[in-house]
Amino acid sequence: MDIGALIHRLRAAGLEVDWPDLRDMLWLAPKLTPLRRPTPQEATSTVKPPSHSSPAETTPDAGSKGHSSVSRGREGATDAERTAAYASGGKGGGASARRIQLRGAPALPQALAIARALRPLSRRRAGKRLELDERATAEFIAETGCRGAVWRPARERWFDIVVAVDDVPSLAAWGPTVSRFERLLRRQGGFRDVRTVLLRLQEERVATFGPDGREVPISALQDRDSRRIVIVVSDCTALAWRDGRMGVWMQAVGRHAPVAVAQLLPQSLWPNTAIGFVELQTRSPRLGAAASEMRVKLPSWADGEPGLVVPVVALEPAAIGAWARMMSAAGEAWNPAALLPLPDADQDKAPADDPRTEAERLARFRASATPEAQRLAAYFSVVRPLNPPVMRVIHWAMAPESGAVALAQVFLAGILYPVALSEPPTNADDKEYDFHSGLREQLAQTLTRAEFVQINLALYDYLQQKSGTDFDFFALLEDPAGTAQLPAAALPFVQSSREFARRFGGTTPSSARSTSLDLREPVAELRITREGDRLDFVYRSPKGQLTLRHGLPRGIAGLLSRALQLGTFESLEQLAQVAVPAGLCESTAIGQGPRLVELVVDEAIDLLPWEFLLGTPRVGVESLAIERGLTRRPLRARPHIPTAFEESAQVLIVADPPTNQKNLPSLPGARHEADSIAALLERALSAGSVRKLVAGSAIDVLANLLSAAPRVLHIASHSRLRTGTGFENELSNSSMADRVEILLDQDSRLTLREFESLERMPELVFLGTHYTAAMAPDLIRLGAQAIVGCFGQLNDEPARDFAIAFYEALARGLTLIEAMREARQQCWHKHPSDPTWGLFQCYGDPSWRLLKRPSATIIAPEGIPPVEATGPRAWVLIAGTGDKSKLSSKLARTCEALGVGLARGGYGLVTGAWPGVDQAVIRSFVDELELDVPNVSLAPRLMHVMPRSRKAPTEAGQLKRVTNGEEEYTESIRQAQFVILVGGSGGTLEIGKRARAAGRPVLPLADTGGAARKFHRQLMTDQETSRSGQATPMNLKVLEAPAPDVVAHALDTLELLTRQLSNLQPAA
Repeated sequence: MDIGALIHRLRAAGLEVDWPDLRDMLWLAPKLTPLRRPTPQEATSTVKPPSHSSPAETTPDAGSKGHSSVSRGREGATDAERTAAYASGGKGGGASARRIQLRGAPALPQALAIARALRPLSRRRAGKRLELDERATAEFIAETGCRGAVWRPARERWFDIVVAVDDVPSLAAWGPTVSRFERLLRRQGGFRDVRTVLLRLQEERVATFGPDGREVPISALQDRDSRRIVIVVSDCTALAWRDGRMGVWMQAVGRHAPVAVAQLLPQSLWPNTAIGFVELQTRSPRLGAAASEMRVKLPSWADGEPGLVVPVVALEPAAIGAWARMMSAAGEAWNPAALLPLPDADQDKAPADDPRTEAERLARFRASATPEAQRLAAYFSVVRPLNPPVMRVIHWAMAPESGAVALAQVFLAGILYPVALSEPPTNADDKEYDFHSGLREQLAQTLTRAEFVQINLALYDYLQQKSGTDFDFFALLEDPAGTAQLPAAALPFVQSSREFARRFGGTTPSSARSTSLDLREPVAELRITREGDRLDFVYRSPKGQLTLRHGLPRGIAGLLSRALQLGTFESLEQLAQVAVPAGLCESTAIGQGPRLVELVVDEAIDLLPWEFLLGTPRVGVESLAIERGLTRRPLRARPHIPTAFEESAQVLIVADPPTNQKNLPSLPGARHEADSIAALLERALSAGSVRKLVAGSAIDVLANLLSAAPRVLHIASHSRLRTGTGFENELSNSSMADRVEILLDQDSRLTLREFESLERMPELVFLGTHYTAAMAPDLIRLGAQAIVGCFGQLNDEPARDFAIAFYEALARGLTLIEAMREARQQCWHKHPSDPTWGLFQCYGDPSWRLLKRPSATIIAPEGIPPVEATGPRAWVLIAGTGDKSKLSSKLARTCEALGVGLARGGYGLVTGAWPGVDQAVIRSFVDELELDVPNVSLAPRLMHVMPRSRKAPTEAGQLKRVTNGEEEYTESIRQAQFVILVGGSGGTLEIGKRARAAGRPVLPLADTGGAARKFHRQLMTDQETSRSGQATPMNLKVLEAPAPDVVAHALDTLELLTRQLSNLQPAA
């Protein structure tokens, strides 16, 4: 194994190492004694390394003849091919199971960097214990001749650490993070002693308890020399933080000890806790000064305010480093601090506002929780029993970048309660939780089947990684031979194929009751056949069928020949006008059908470039090729045996082979294409799996193709049509397939005959060269599962961008048809005047994936709705100029483009219905929605947030009445996931600031002026000056584009943010 492969495996195991760490590991490895191998009995409870074999391939449904590809694409795994894993715990009584160990969620990913940040506190001092000074002793004996010893005070670490953990319900979410932090402090080696205590509310005070459950007096935490640091670890959301009882405890400890608060929540959520915005600053006058001795900088609002000033630090390397420098009195080091409340003798004790009914609990949760937390709770509702390790691994698989914030929100919302067990658990991870009565069913109704499948796949991918880490956990796997038992009403937290079970010695089918689901988006079918001089177009989808007939003009072969030779927009559009019936693409049946369409083409007319003919972009008409994918399937498929490879099998990339002909120049775009695709596939598959031949000889190309048997073959080169009889009277690929020659050098060609000589056809063949689409049906017959080829002639740069976008989509796990849709969309956006997006044709199984997936039969628990919700992908708040008279023509065009783009993108619109920008966007948004479906209901897609004093708008939709002022801002921001600013003034700027503080991405269109330009400048300044914040996925530069062109860039950014928010496959 080389160094690169070792680093790749370490990262896959969740370990980020630098070169010094790697050097130490390699030096230490041969000096360690290997662990003994477990016995067969012990092996049943440990994880074996995952095999490189992929789960069983899916097969088409045998009963799909004569139906659309919705049924044909359903993958036929049965219950006997499925297994499920359950959380351990609960009372038995169900099926037999086996106890297994799975990879858990890492609690503190930046542990190494945090340990380094604590180094300023790792200083030593002379202690009370004496030790022998060997050097001074030797000098004494040598100088005096007397035998004696010289002693010196032993050097010892300066500080002790006390980790005081706030024992609140949300500790179940933060428990591993706290444990990992405490273990880091112990192993860091910079402190004399590290111990942990728990803080619990006892009547009217906060009490301290040790690990043995006995109360610890505050005096035991203090040190007269200020050599004991007390770190309070909490999310600061409990009532004791707000009513001053926690402040009293910290004030007492801080008289003789340094005190700090380690805030577990990210800084963006601190204003929602008791510590607020943390605008104070503290500095230590000396090493280890007590909290009562700290120097304090107060903002103007805090001058004279009562309370306790306490340093606050986030569990991040930069924040920990700043706090450590402040505690060591290094120069003018200041640290953020909070002003905690202290009890007021005159204040009345307000009763805790605890909702009593299930409806109140659920309403409060939905009003305060982030969309991520609501989605997490919905998935929890179909899992039973629930324990913290399972909840953490589900959350990590869904959104690893967000820490444990969403999980903590679920615990803090009051929708869960701890289940009383016969034996009280000694470990917080052994506790079990359940939903209050009635909440489980209501939450399950909000989880769509598509979301359930996507989350299940993410869990499967994560659990496939090798275990053996310090954050592993135990679960139960169904197995008749197992010694454990599942609870009688258990619901699994992840379902998978039997390959997953074989890793743990299990071979059991599941016995759960439910319905099979298809992993893919539904795919409609557009069948095109020729009957004499007539073309029949039959569109089939789950919602119905549409049939159109169209006469075949006599001159179509001549137009086809001209389009092949010229390949221009004009020649292709002339062909489209005579080949496609009017009204086909505008049909309401197609507009309301599935977002993916497969072409089933009669062999007699498959030479026609239907992808372009059906996809020519027109105003108000959706392009089927750009928006629906459009892969092909022959009408009369010839029998063939598809090839199958391991996921890590070799990839062969051939780019720009030297033709040595003056009229065939070099292809720089092909070379760049090869480099980009090779890098993508190396990351997506495995190191060393890609073989790249740039400007390679014909002998090298043919030798690799014949001997290596690659799984993926990608060729970007020149090609030509061999001279022969014309095709003026032929509309079939068969008339051209034998004449296509891919040029490898001056004398060597790659033709259909060479492909027929291969012992094993690649799964995917991408031929980015002229005329190669004609070979696709024959290559499918030879065993390939997916073929991408070109009709006519390609331009170098657009072809490069199309290929890179195609492989990027495959590398993210998308299916073949979804990857084609994304590649066409990106190519068309970058090169709208070039027809390349419509010249590429794709034959094969639309559900084929580059990345192997588990068996597609996933069981939907009872209670999940059978169809996806009809609501928007995300809600977008539009804020801008509110005066209609100030709406310039540029702003009006921008608003129109914005409304159309949001409607087409599947978004919901939130506005204040002001006469300016709001009304302009609403009009174009509504008009676009009603193009395909007149009198469509607008309530699921349009929302007005307005004060009660204003008249309701004429456009129907949801109407939410609020009070003037503060609630106008907070309610509109709460309803939206994203905010777009268009012009505007003070109110628009205020919405932008509040939305940003609430964690909502804000997209200011700078060229629209006013508040949008000012807010954009502020974002650019913050992005340039920030070094420790999280990187934003937004490219703010593109939002500086001229209006209304900037709308396209804003919609692209919105698409990226939506995918990251929803963690779903890209939507149409």
